[in-house]
Amino acid sequence: MTKFHYSYSVEITSVLQILFAAATIKKISKNSLYKPHSILLYVANDHVNEETVNITLSIFEKLKFLKKGALEFHDMRKEKINFSCDIAIVRTRLKKNYYNSWNFSRKFFIKIGNCQLLKNILKDLVCNQLIGVDDGLDNWKIVKRNKNFIYSNISKILRGDARLKFFMRNFHKKLLVSII
Repeated sequence: MTKFHYSYSVEITSVLQILFAAATIKKISKNSLYKPHSILLYVANDHVNEETVNITLSIFEKLKFLKKGALEFHDMRKEKINFSCDIAIVRTRLKKNYYNSWNFSRKFFIKIGNCQLLKNILKDLVCNQLIGVDDGLDNWKIVKRNKNFIYSNISKILRGDARLKFFMRNFHKKLLVSII
């Protein structure tokens, strides 16, 4: 059973990822019903340092579209909490060319998650939409197409893990990961 509900939840991994997440929240809240009434910032990855957390908190505290008291921070590495949210934003680990052509299922995204704790959080998380943002230049490489690339893409479709964006209607929004 979930104890807390938030408008947004954001996994903290790096400062660049947080800048993208903040811009995503601003864009979504400007164009939809999902206003940032409450935001949970949390750490799940062991490799996130205190400086990243401090910079993240200062960035979000300075955002003009947030009301005072709308921000909450929790370190899931110390104690995992159950929560639900309207929109969850997490880090992706997908190559650049996947962004333009594919939509991924939540089940697949959980399998390739950043760390085991995040995978467990995403399995239990109740949310209306899961959004992935990328934070590193190493993920922006172009993947060369070869026999294995084609086989990998066909197997993703057959397993139900991914659909070409052209066939986006085949996934229910709650089962889809939007990649921004």
